[in-house]
Amino acid sequence: MKQIEKPKYESASLLIGGVSLLFLILFTAAGFLGGGLWGAVSALFGFVAMVAIPTGVWSEVLAPGSEKLFRTFVINRRWEGGLARFYVKVPEHSEYFRASPSFPKSSTWRFFQTVSIVLFTASYSTIILRSLSLLRPQDEPQEFFLIAFATLTIGVPLIVGILWVYEDAGVRRIDPKSDTVSKVGTPLEQVFVGFGFAGTFTRFVYSLQTDPATAWATGLALVLILLPLCAFVAVFFHTEYYANVIEKFLKSEVASQLPRKNIVLEEHRGS
Repeated sequence: MKQIEKPKYESASLLIGGVSLLFLILFTAAGFLGGGLWGAVSALFGFVAMVAIPTGVWSEVLAPGSEKLFRTFVINRRWEGGLARFYVKVPEHSEYFRASPSFPKSSTWRFFQTVSIVLFTASYSTIILRSLSLLRPQDEPQEFFLIAFATLTIGVPLIVGILWVYEDAGVRRIDPKSDTVSKVGTPLEQVFVGFGFAGTFTRFVYSLQTDPATAWATGLALVLILLPLCAFVAVFFHTEYYANVIEKFLKSEVASQLPRKNIVLEEHRGS
């Protein structure tokens, strides 16, 4: 199999690299002001860990995870009843094939998907925990960030990351009745990705038990930390590790069972 060329998002990489460097300097300076030399070193390693851990997890779990889930949900068609309860429609009559692999021309849509899932999950989970009296008001911003980081590390690759692998590896489903071709997992993506996260995040901010100015300042601070973090992880992963993930999936037993079709995929590739 011909080696897959890495996707190149030069403009996004330069922008994210500059923003990340700025945040690294700010984190280190804040650590130094708060705890001297040791505080600066701790802040430096903390920042590196925040970007390294999600990137490392994505690169390790996506290839084996995409193979296992494809076999479970598509080939063996398990858990269809469970998915229906979450309003995820599983196509009844489908055939799957593989076209030539390709990458999106831009990383913007992938970034939006990442941010959408992270902010929605963290906001909704924090609201639920507060309603159950499992959080003290002063702990809510910290818990929000921890849930957001866990979602970025684990949730994003499991919810949309695996769908990225199928899409870019060229895996498609065809409905013989309607003679239509579509991406794998589109209904699941529609459930989790959308502008609904903005409303949920607003609800989280208003739920903070403090004055409105402080609440919005806290929300803005969380967004200013999470947006660059999500952007860096998404772009750096795609440019440095993603091609290897696609190659591993294409070499898997599942991918080898899919018939090849030389067709032109005329569909929207998020820009």
